[in-house]
Amino acid sequence: MDNHNPSSANLVKTGRKQSMTLEPSINNEEIAIGIIDDLGYHPSYRRVFEGIGSFALVLSVASPMGGIAIISSYQIVYGGYWGLTWGWIIPAVLFFAQPLAIAELCSSMPVNGANYWWTAALSPPSLSRPLSFISGWITIAQIVTSLASVSFACGTSLATVVPIFHPEWEPNNAQIMSIAMGVVLFWGLTSFLRMESITWVFILSCSTVLLSTAIYVIALPITHSTQGLPFAPAAKVFGEYTNSSDWGRAVAVPMTFFSTAWVVTGWNAPSYVAEETKNARVVSPRSIVQTYLAMAILGAVICIISAFCITDMESTAIDPSGLPLYTLIFQHFGPKLGASFFLVTTSSAVLGGSSFLLTSASQMAAFARDGGLPFSKTLARVHEKTNMPIYSQAVLVAGALLVLLFGLSSMASTIIFSLAVVANLLMLTPPILLRIFAQDRFVPGPFNLGRYSKPVHIWALLTLVYMMIMEAFPAMKHWTMETFNYNWVVTLGVLIFAIIGWFTLGHNYPGLDLSALEAWREQYHERQGDGETSRG
Repeated sequence: MDNHNPSSANLVKTGRKQSMTLEPSINNEEIAIGIIDDLGYHPSYRRVFEGIGSFALVLSVASPMGGIAIISSYQIVYGGYWGLTWGWIIPAVLFFAQPLAIAELCSSMPVNGANYWWTAALSPPSLSRPLSFISGWITIAQIVTSLASVSFACGTSLATVVPIFHPEWEPNNAQIMSIAMGVVLFWGLTSFLRMESITWVFILSCSTVLLSTAIYVIALPITHSTQGLPFAPAAKVFGEYTNSSDWGRAVAVPMTFFSTAWVVTGWNAPSYVAEETKNARVVSPRSIVQTYLAMAILGAVICIISAFCITDMESTAIDPSGLPLYTLIFQHFGPKLGASFFLVTTSSAVLGGSSFLLTSASQMAAFARDGGLPFSKTLARVHEKTNMPIYSQAVLVAGALLVLLFGLSSMASTIIFSLAVVANLLMLTPPILLRIFAQDRFVPGPFNLGRYSKPVHIWALLTLVYMMIMEAFPAMKHWTMETFNYNWVVTLGVLIFAIIGWFTLGHNYPGLDLSALEAWREQYHERQGDGETSRG
């Protein structure tokens, strides 16, 4: 056996350690670059991911091309040309504080638990356990519904393009759900691969995403020109605002921001696999910032190119399919070539979606390691060969399949899938808020914002709160039970459920090793004091 592999005895947190010594199964390079032992844990993973792998981990599933094609109707309906351009650019700039804030937290404490763990570490000691328990359970609910939502999006995309080749097939909701379940099961099968092997799957999928984006931004204007169609003038593309909804501008303009908020997502995934990443305090935060910028810039290019190639915005806004960019591509590429293009992009998302399951399972295993879940020792176990928490992966697959079964009802699917949206914003809020008031409880890592740290976290907090408020608005001002936005209702229900769980089950939750955490902080402050003395 490779002596760099951790033995099964090292795979879970074995109580509170009396000494801070690393297990001999972890090599010297990992000792030098990791702080996981200092925080009270036995290292459980081989460090596999490097810069490219960490970057590909995100882009392999979070394709701006695929996301914008599905969700661009928000930009077009609520803002027209302005929505496609400034409705992407403005929020992409405003939201940049979020990845900066999370990158700083990840560099400080590169632990797979991420949001719930940082919440516990930055809270006053008396609030550490309850806040982290509640945050952890909201995280579990969010990742299960997100897995179902992403698989459903893949199923919907496949069900949209396949009938182009087989017109006799008209997929119903049950068939789409079956495709989505097949996608989830495929992701589950990837848990049998070694992490070293699956990294290449992510890189392949990421390369396909980048290639398909390049094809789109080059081929769309070329086909537009060869068909003799006029390009929209720049004055229209960047200056004409049209609102096709019944909301006033005060609500409609922020609605155009939703595409950016939903498509530029997953950038925080490197923080969920920090313990599997080499030089995590540097590589993980760098990957967070790089992937955000890559998705934001690629998305802006896609949106601007699309806007120039739309000649009739009014008819585009009332596209009966609800997928105006799908229609645009079919018109320019032709039905068969357009369908082939989307088949490639969707297949790439299906292939890369296994990264979503991996990062989600790493979070669940971290929460289980801290005793936050039933059967914690089993769920926290990392398989020695695959280097993955396979039992957590299995539970998440089962949970996503169960959510998809509920989704056979259109009303139920709207309610359940809506949780993934607001809960994702809610998860980021506590650690960012607590960082502002943490004082000496926060220890800066190699990636830190210095004097700008608190202002950036404050701005990130404001953007999160603002978007959570806007996410609560229904799509139409005059709503019905079918069109009502259940985001805030479902999220509030999960929050109440987590709070009740704390008061009924929380007494069994040990939480973080606060003594190890405090010792780590004291070592840092002592080094800082020694450094200032030597400089003096």
